[in-house]
Amino acid sequence: MIKSQVTTVKVSVIIPVYNVEKYFDRCMDSVLSQTFTDFECILVDDCSTDNCPTLCDKYAKKDVRVSVIHNEANKNLAISRKIGLDKSCGKYIQFIDSDDWIEPDMLESMYNNAVGGDFDIVWCDYWRDNIGRSFYRNQDVCGLDKIDIIKLICFAKNEGFVGGYTWNKLFARDVLKRVRFSAANMWEDMVIVIQAIYYARKIGYIHKAFNHYCHNPESLCRAKGRKLVSWKERFVNFSVIIEFLLEKYGIDELEPDLYDRVNRMKQQCMRDKDLVSGEWMKMIPESNKHILRKSYDAARVDRICMWFASKGFILPYKLFDIIKPHYYSKE
Repeated sequence: MIKSQVTTVKVSVIIPVYNVEKYFDRCMDSVLSQTFTDFECILVDDCSTDNCPTLCDKYAKKDVRVSVIHNEANKNLAISRKIGLDKSCGKYIQFIDSDDWIEPDMLESMYNNAVGGDFDIVWCDYWRDNIGRSFYRNQDVCGLDKIDIIKLICFAKNEGFVGGYTWNKLFARDVLKRVRFSAANMWEDMVIVIQAIYYARKIGYIHKAFNHYCHNPESLCRAKGRKLVSWKERFVNFSVIIEFLLEKYGIDELEPDLYDRVNRMKQQCMRDKDLVSGEWMKMIPESNKHILRKSYDAARVDRICMWFASKGFILPYKLFDIIKPHYYSKE
């Protein structure tokens, strides 16, 4: 580990790094050019196999605010964030993904809003950059109770309307210290965010996009041949979220949205040609009891096929193309 000379700062920027050599300079240059300067930047190299370890060390030598942790073994995103958090000293924490980049006034605006409003979390909008085009994503949570925000993140049918991302939020350190970090990839940031929302006293929002969430075709979630593993990890992390929410709020507050959301996840898997094994039906098995209830707002053919899948009979995905024109009507 290369240690910086920073001992106390207002904000700690934590960036897990894994095989993002193409994008790393862009990310780091955007961080080091912030109008807000009272921060430290902790790079957590998660055993990258490209040139990222060298690049991390280069930036640590270049700027005293930057320090590097080289993991001895690959940990994953969430655990790398936790490692960075444990080594940080800022009152507030800003996570950034190493293939994204941020606007020059992000830290200044987020910090001032947090201090001015005495917020434990400050939320902002973001840009989704995809192959030369940028799409503005509004994340307005003003006026919503914490449970309403949680439900939007976890259960909304239009997924992504309010995202459970870590990188468009500034967190108070005291809140994150109470959070359990998951060891599984995929939706690991949602696990962090849901818990942080519950523990936060007050949540603020800035109607401006500071983070550029960039499409990376080589990212972990898009790795070839990893689809089944990715879905298993989603279910594992969603199980962690469900366990937490049931403990804090109880089943009456969460149903019928909870298991309907799980069944929509399983429905996505069912219609994917790469996921024909049906292993996903074994995840969060409680949801299988609710496939036929009317609150699970799916087409009749989907619910019938889901019911068969819950009994161990996986229908070929091509069957949908045959019967869809005749039976694809909602109840």
